[in-house]
Order: sequence, then C-alpha cells, then structure tokens
Amino acid sequence: MITLVAPILAVFLAGAIGYALGTGWPGKRRLDGPDRRFQNLFDETAICYHDIDTCGVIRRVNRAECELLGYNREELIGTPVWKLVAPESRRISEEAVRRKLAGRQVMAPFLRDYVTRDGRKLVLEIHENLLRDESGTILGIRSALVDITEKKRVQEELRESRERFVNMANSAPVLLWVCDAEDRCTFVNNRWLEFTGQTATEALGSGIRTVLHPDDVALLAKVRQERTAPSQVEGRLLRRDGQYRWCVCTAVPRCTASGEYVGHIGSIIDITERRESQDRLKLLESVVVKANEGILILDPEPHSAEGPAIRYANEAFCRMTGYTPEEIFGRSPAYLLGEGSHRAASEDARSPADAGTLESSEVVYRRKDGSVFWAALDTIPVRTDGGLPSHTIVYIRDVSERVRTEHEIQKYTGELAGKNIELEHALRAAREATELKSRFLANMSHEVRTPMNGIVGMIDLLLDTPLAAEQHEYAQTVKHSADALLVIINDILDLSRIEAGKLELEHVSFPLRGTISECVSLIGLKAAGKGLEMNCSLDTSL
Repeated sequence: MITLVAPILAVFLAGAIGYALGTGWPGKRRLDGPDRRFQNLFDETAICYHDIDTCGVIRRVNRAECELLGYNREELIGTPVWKLVAPESRRISEEAVRRKLAGRQVMAPFLRDYVTRDGRKLVLEIHENLLRDESGTILGIRSALVDITEKKRVQEELRESRERFVNMANSAPVLLWVCDAEDRCTFVNNRWLEFTGQTATEALGSGIRTVLHPDDVALLAKVRQERTAPSQVEGRLLRRDGQYRWCVCTAVPRCTASGEYVGHIGSIIDITERRESQDRLKLLESVVVKANEGILILDPEPHSAEGPAIRYANEAFCRMTGYTPEEIFGRSPAYLLGEGSHRAASEDARSPADAGTLESSEVVYRRKDGSVFWAALDTIPVRTDGGLPSHTIVYIRDVSERVRTEHEIQKYTGELAGKNIELEHALRAAREATELKSRFLANMSHEVRTPMNGIVGMIDLLLDTPLAAEQHEYAQTVKHSADALLVIINDILDLSRIEAGKLELEHVSFPLRGTISECVSLIGLKAAGKGLEMNCSLDTSL
C-alpha cells in the first residue's frame, strides 16, 4: 500500500508545490507569506524533489533527496542530473532529459538507477512535470523521486524464489498444485500436465475437478477445508490414456505471517502399483496364514549356536507344535528337535542361505505337550537382487502317518521276504519232485512200451493167419486196444515233456471216420457187457 501511495503523493505534491512556487528559480522573486510555506513544504517533505533547467542542471533540490543521495545541497545544485545516474545509464538518461526539454518525449513515470555518494546503487521511481513560464515556454523539469530499492529487491527475491519453486516443481517426479483462498487452482507443474494431458489453461481455475473421479470430488473439497494442518486422502485421477489411477493427495495450508489463510499447496503421487502390490501381499499373506502346511520365515544368518531365529510362523505351524507365535519368535527351530532327528539335516538347515539351493530333510519335532511327530522340511533360501541373503523360508509337513506306514511296510516287506524264501525252497523241491516224476514216467513208459510192442507184433502175426470171422474180429479189437494203450503211453511221455517244457506240437492229418469207428469199437464192448447197444452214424460227407 505504501509503494502505491508514495508515487501518487509525489505527483500531487509536485503539482501543488510547482503551482505555489511559480516557475521562477530562487532569487528571481521574493518568497513570503503562503509562498514561504510552500517552499518549506518542498524542503521538508519526505519525498525527494529536484528541479532542473533547460540544460539539465539541478537548480533546486530538497533535503530528502540530499539525505537519500548523501550529498549536501551545494554539491547537487549546478550538477547535471544525469551525473547522479549509474554510469551505464548516463548517456540514455541525458538523451531522455534533452528530448523531454525539447518537447519530443511524453512525460511518464519511469525507473532509473542512481548512485549515492558512498557508491550504493538505488532504484528510483521518477515522476516528472515540465516547468513553464506564463507564456508556456519550457523552463525545466520538476522531478519527484521515490526510492523503491527495497521494493525491487523484494520483488527480485520473490521472482527468483518463484523461479526456483517453478524449476523445483517442474523437476519433481510427483504432481504438484497450488490453489488460492477461493479454491481456484493457480499453478500445476509439468508432471501434472504430462500425467493428465491437460494444458496449463485447462488445469488452472477449476480444471482440477475435471480429472477427478466423480466419486472422489468430495474428498478434494474435504482436504481443502482443513486450513490448520496438513491432510491426506486417497482417490482416483484420470490419466491421459483414459485410465483412472489411484493416487494419494497431500495438501498443506498456506498462510501469511499473520496467520491469514491464502490457499493450499499439494502433491499427488500415483500409488496404483503400490495398492496392487499391497493387494497381492494381502492375498499372499492370507494364503500363507491359512495354508495347511506349516511355514516359517527365518533370519538369513544364525545369531546363536541354535541357528537362524524365527521371524514368522503361520497358523498351521502353531497348530502342529502347540506353541503361540510369541513363544517361538526369536527362537531357532532347532530347539524343537526331538529324539531321533536327522542331525545332519538339522545342521544343514542352520545356514541354508549358504547353500543357495533347496534343502529337504525329515526330522522329529517335539510339541509343547511333549509329544513328537515326524516333519518333512523344505528349506528355501531367498536372496536380494544384489545376491545377498535376505531370509529363509521353511515349509513343514506332518508326515508321522506316512512314516508309520513306511515302518509297517518295511515290517511286512521283511516278513514277505521270509515267506518268499520259504516259497522258493518249496518251489525248488516241487520242481525236483516233478523232475523225478517225469523221469519215472519216462522210464516206466519205455518199460511198458517194450512188451506192448511185442503184443502188437504178435497180434499182427495172428491176424495174418487164417482165422474165423469172429476170431478175426476179436483179434482186431485186441489190436485196437493195444494201439490205444500205446497212445496213452505216448500221452504220458507228452505229459513229461510238458512238465519239462520240451513238448512240440505237430500238425498231422488223420482219418476222422476210422478214428471214430475204433473208439466206438473199444467202448462198444463195455456197453455190450452192460446190456447196451452202441451205434454211431456218420454223415456221408465226412
């Protein structure tokens, strides 16, 4: 407000003092009465004034300007005004003064760098009026000077601060926004424009609302209503590809030094992947917690002689052992080992991360109530991306029933092996007996065959002698019976060959009609002895 009033006051006073003093220089006319009072006003006002003649030389200067520049009045009067300007601007200042005195340049406020007596540079805002006589002839220029050095410094600092803020905001990997007290967006960074696809014009004002999910607009309003402390909410923001992304918005109220609320500054971070990862972790956690297998997570390295400490145990492991998580956290699984455990396997499990591969073993674990059970362990070391041990996962299954079954199978296997040995002995004995029987049958068949060959030979001789018809029939029957007996003897020999595995089948032709007739003749005698008559009728095609 002061910087605005000072130039206006300077212009007003310049006109008033000029009117009161007239156009003459001191010494040209005598000042008394009201003129003297206005002369005192010129000298005593806090605003700097000086008058220059048509040559640009200072003819009148007040005390405020002398104090500002560090000169006394006598040093300034008679000095060309541009000599007080910074060296780099003197030529420009001189030319401007001459154009104004010649009436060739419009009088308008401007800024000029002045140099004080001790070398300090000041930025002055200058307001000028032409001095004219009664005929309108230009006599000089009256200038009012306002020191705005501090204002310019503050403005420059603000400009630099804003540039730094804009540069930092535009290089930030997150979305940044600023709104005023009326909830209008006044700034968004480049990341915002890249993410949403909006232009700066579209985003400013109320443009932020257009990229919020309709269900989340109220959340942003809630954030901005908090004007005393930072607040944070999660909502969905429309990305330039048309996909709504989950984001976390953090808003911080902006207040002046006096505590007046002037708006909010906020940041937005895309947390879609993080939420998805959290959802996957929750899913995995539920799988681990509710798994039927016991699961342990161990430290990568042992911290004691027992081995790596337990960092996590799921519900299934606690059910298996009867311990609560608090009772086993920080302990090593080795203290659960019972009698008969595979010590070599447990030793390997103490530092499984060293191996870098899956380790499987079976051990006996002792429950909290003192009972034991067999457990199958699958130990898997997990490493970081850099290859360093991170933790170790141990999967535990209660295999007591399987172990008992295996023990029973081993017992039955031993008993079966004994039975097999007995059977092998019995089979060997049976084979020996079968072989003896076969030899006996072979010998007996040979012994029987010899007299039978004699009988058959004699019957053949008998049949060659003159016989009555009935005698011939009887002799023929005897021959058939002898032949049948030889067949039986041959069958016995075939049986011996079968048992010895040496039988060979032959494909031979035989007279079906004659074979049937011989069978009927052999059987017909027994039938006749029982008072039966046996007949056989054969088809003529046979």
